[in-house]
Amino acid sequence: MTTQETIKYNDGGIYSGATVNGIRNGFGKYFYPNGTRYEGQWRAGEKCGFGTVFYSNGSQYNGDWENDIKHGQGVFSLSNGTKLVGSWKKGKRHGLCEWIFPNGNKSVSTHVYGQEV
Repeated sequence: MTTQETIKYNDGGIYSGATVNGIRNGFGKYFYPNGTRYEGQWRAGEKCGFGTVFYSNGSQYNGDWENDIKHGQGVFSLSNGTKLVGSWKKGKRHGLCEWIFPNGNKSVSTHVYGQEV
């Protein structure tokens, strides 16, 4: 049965959201001790589905997750306004990626498991 909980972890992290048997499952927010936070879907205690990470340095990632890593389509926004629109596979950029810079310029690149080709 799904319940709403707030759980404090020994490392200082805090989770607030849906759980099943005390495990993150469904929509929830996780606050990391370093100031980073994740808001989105969880399955069996891992980020899975759509979610957003707000990094403590001002950057953020909005996109798909699987097994606690970026996997699928997403947008990574740097704190300076630069955006990377593309896809990830097993946590690495994979496929066509488009950089969009604050001045409007764009650059396109192709990646295979994080390596530009």
